[in-house]
Amino acid sequence: MVETVRWLLPALLPAVCVAALLRKVDPRREPRALVALTFVLGTIAAGLALFVTGRAASRTGLDVRVSTAGESGALIFLFFVVAPIQEAAKVAAVWPAFVSKQVDQAYDGIVYAAASSLGFAAIESAFVLRAHPEGLIWVARALIALPAHVFFACIWGYALARAKHWKRRLPIFPAAFIATIGAHGLYAHFVYGRGPGALLAVSPLLAVMGLVAWMLWRDLAARGERDTPVPSTSRSALRHLSQPPSLSAVRSALRRADGRLPRLITIDSDVGAAS
Repeated sequence: MVETVRWLLPALLPAVCVAALLRKVDPRREPRALVALTFVLGTIAAGLALFVTGRAASRTGLDVRVSTAGESGALIFLFFVVAPIQEAAKVAAVWPAFVSKQVDQAYDGIVYAAASSLGFAAIESAFVLRAHPEGLIWVARALIALPAHVFFACIWGYALARAKHWKRRLPIFPAAFIATIGAHGLYAHFVYGRGPGALLAVSPLLAVMGLVAWMLWRDLAARGERDTPVPSTSRSALRHLSQPPSLSAVRSALRRADGRLPRLITIDSDVGAAS
């Protein structure tokens, strides 16, 4: 029972995060059913990616851990096998949302990339903790890997959505995707490839990721408030206030208490009548 709770609770954390994401998104821009589907596709993509990388490890004898494959072997396996396959799996999970009409802004790509990466992290956390049933260090590694999955996916998610509607033919998405593969491989090398002391090396990166995630979360909430439709009565009042005042309203505002207009206005009116 304790072993089940040990791997199940960290795996449920991404599901809690995507539930909070569903509450924050504007359903008129990002349908919640499509965001939830992207999360589910991320879990499926994670299972396939872990199967492929597991088969590659058994055939080549390589591993992400330096203690097993050595420094060079671990880096080669991370940068050329694990990181590309995992990031490509997340992109595949986002693709149905990307080809739909819902992704019409760069910010939309961040939402769906986050949902895909959370689904991926849920399965990876469960897989890693079941493979290592003892030691709190692996729980810490799974928790530290979660924000990195989301952060790196949001980078290429933004680039993917922007490239969809960007008229300039620049390789913005391939460049972002390659950059995330490099960052993913380096981050995983410190989290999974080395000893517990290496986790301290990623602490500054965690702080940066947390700051960026908070800013994105705040912008997501602000965008929903900006997109809230104005009631029809308010729109009518705004339209009425935005119209220029009529001549009669100006004359009434300038009229004296005795009912006469100022001398300058009277002269101008006489001149206008004479002409």
